[in-house]
Amino acid sequence: MSNLPKLTEKDIQSKFDSGSFKRGRGYYTNDAIQQPTMQGTMLKGQCYGSASVPYRIQIELNNKGIASTNCSCPVGSSCKHCVALLLTWIHKPQEFTKVEEVASALAEWDKNNLVTLIEKMVGRHPDLESLIELQRVSMGGQSTPINSELIIRQIDNAMPDYDYDYSYDSYVSESTIYDILRMGDQYAAADDWTNAITIYSSVAQRICSNYESYYDEEGEIVGLIDTAGEGLGICLANATDAKLREQILCSMFDIWKWDTKMGGYGAADSIPEPLFEYSNPEEKAMVAQWVRDNMPSSAPNRIGDWALRHYGGFLLQLEADTLDDESFIEACRQTKRHGELIERLLSLKRVEEAVIHSEWVKQIAQIRSQYNNLPAMQDEFNKAGLE
Repeated sequence: MSNLPKLTEKDIQSKFDSGSFKRGRGYYTNDAIQQPTMQGTMLKGQCYGSASVPYRIQIELNNKGIASTNCSCPVGSSCKHCVALLLTWIHKPQEFTKVEEVASALAEWDKNNLVTLIEKMVGRHPDLESLIELQRVSMGGQSTPINSELIIRQIDNAMPDYDYDYSYDSYVSESTIYDILRMGDQYAAADDWTNAITIYSSVAQRICSNYESYYDEEGEIVGLIDTAGEGLGICLANATDAKLREQILCSMFDIWKWDTKMGGYGAADSIPEPLFEYSNPEEKAMVAQWVRDNMPSSAPNRIGDWALRHYGGFLLQLEADTLDDESFIEACRQTKRHGELIERLLSLKRVEEAVIHSEWVKQIAQIRSQYNNLPAMQDEFNKAGLE
């Protein structure tokens, strides 16, 4: 332990945001860290929360302090669980047990012993069998296409339904899916975009389809979808085959559409930037048509208005280089993008129209603030055409 750097709470605060540090301190205070160990310059431990199974943490130290952090939770690093382990290291270093690194220990084993160990692990955790199969396929190289059903089966094994008794395996769920996503990263690094796309798309589609069956503490499962979307963005930036690119765009739009339907959970945070940057004009036009085909109807409530405006903003960005002034103004009217509408009217020196529309928007806001909860006012809105 003497070879490791001496850390302070200020060192930890400099590496984590205030929210993660505060929540991590709470975990530390409640003795959530169990089985802390030290392997060389690596700190490891398990952190218990509301789940029945703990998250697993690894923190690499060097002579400058904290080199890297890793956690099995969807945040992946720089999370509250890492804070809790570091605070334990600072204040209770005597609780850390020094152990030999796994790779060094297993290096002395022969093949038969390793096979026996893996068989025992699979016997205890049957879902690992499909993970082994998936890993075997990933070692086959670019010539071996992945069957999406294999990935879906692994996801289903890793993401059991939430039964409202908190009896679910949170750690296995998230870590296993992140292992699948890392395989997608490996295929992407090898320029095997077909298999990378299959993995990212399958993860996103399956989780979105069954999201309401899962217990998602602090949006952690949403983070898995966002990570898959980030991988798809990398594929879009590099893939050249037209059919593959359409598949990527379709999967990215499905994530964006799902996140919008859910009210903006953050699952699509990684979607817009690569989509706008790496799509060619024809692809943008294709996605714009998808947006128009899926545009929600105007709804007289804040949630419906937000979704409509969200679609409108996406559409305006996709067609920024193709819409003429009148088409732009009409799109703004249809999707209640009042700010962009007034700005464009002013840029065209149509000041009177801009002022009238501005006053109209203010009037709607005032009416809504006074009568939004009265169903009888809906008829008045409809008559006035202010829905």
